[in-house]
Amino acid sequence: MFVLIISRGFPSLQDVMIGNFEADQARALYALGHKVVVLSIDRRLKAHDRHIGFNHRVIDGIDVYNFYMFPMPIKTMYKLGYFYIVQMVRFLYRIILRNHGRPDIIHAHYLYTMPIALKLKDLFNVPCVGTEHWSFLGKSVMPVFVRFYAERIYHRLDALITVSNSLGMNIRKQFGVKSCVIPNMLDVSKFNINAQSKFNRGKANFSFISVGALVDGKCFDLLLKAFSRLKFENKYLTIVGDGPKKHYLKNLIIELGIEKCVEFTGKLSREEMLPKLSYSNVFVLPSNSETFGVVYIEAMALGLPVIATKCGGPEDFVDSSNGLLIERNSEERLVDAMEYMYKHYNEYKRESISGSVINRYSPSKIARQIELLYMECLGK
Repeated sequence: MFVLIISRGFPSLQDVMIGNFEADQARALYALGHKVVVLSIDRRLKAHDRHIGFNHRVIDGIDVYNFYMFPMPIKTMYKLGYFYIVQMVRFLYRIILRNHGRPDIIHAHYLYTMPIALKLKDLFNVPCVGTEHWSFLGKSVMPVFVRFYAERIYHRLDALITVSNSLGMNIRKQFGVKSCVIPNMLDVSKFNINAQSKFNRGKANFSFISVGALVDGKCFDLLLKAFSRLKFENKYLTIVGDGPKKHYLKNLIIELGIEKCVEFTGKLSREEMLPKLSYSNVFVLPSNSETFGVVYIEAMALGLPVIATKCGGPEDFVDSSNGLLIERNSEERLVDAMEYMYKHYNEYKRESISGSVINRYSPSKIARQIELLYMECLGK
């Protein structure tokens, strides 16, 4: 089967995170024997080492076509750039047809790439599947332009995938569109407790770790305040990530007097993050909203119990055997959860946590679910 994936970007040495969900899926489908081509439509306002235009790479056997648009907000792109998008789609259509022929199915990730995918669907006359990850769609109140496009796009897809039950239920409630829940996948060759057994967590410090963009919605300020209130002395916290709240959070650390036991690493690649996770005892992220929450899964794959909020995605996989679910925006509940983890840490079975996650979210298993959905669309 020839699968054409429409992505918001593709990982590179300059930015290892952009398009990582799409890249994982492309590799998994390729491993099942499918022909996979990725169209990366990158319109970010800020990007490392980018040049507006078009280029082609072959990565792990997958043809990746990168289209670097003139940087503009998503809202502006679709409000003012309709003609531009139509011309771009026709250009991409000719490239794909000439170099690869007609795809069997088109698969777009995120609402803002789906208009492009639907225009290609019309040109190629093939089914189009969409996967929604975008956190805006998990909220009851969302920007007007997001609602405007969701109301006009989801109904035109041959199938819609959502990455968690809560996201799927909200989209159905808001737009009347049913979806198939297929979660994100985990590269088990990298996040594997056996492969990381050389890392020893038997340190004097009891270490928490948190990973995410330093933005309001991740609630790192809440985490720091809760951490400062913990009663045991041998505590340590590592925060992996970067973002606009970095300076505020660093000042807050000084204000709270915890600068000696908190580390900011900045943004790390998955490979760089592995030792940090492996040396930690507990993963904690008190987000306001997560459509899935792959960072929790990555920590659990290494056997870490997790503390998560009831914010959407984590409710699909966090239970009493692998962690704690608490209410959002509650400093008191977060303090209680972190204290509980310190006292009951040895009750969590590291191998069991890891094995369950690896079995459930392996690339081959998730790719088979996607493959089955493709076959259903082609059989309609």
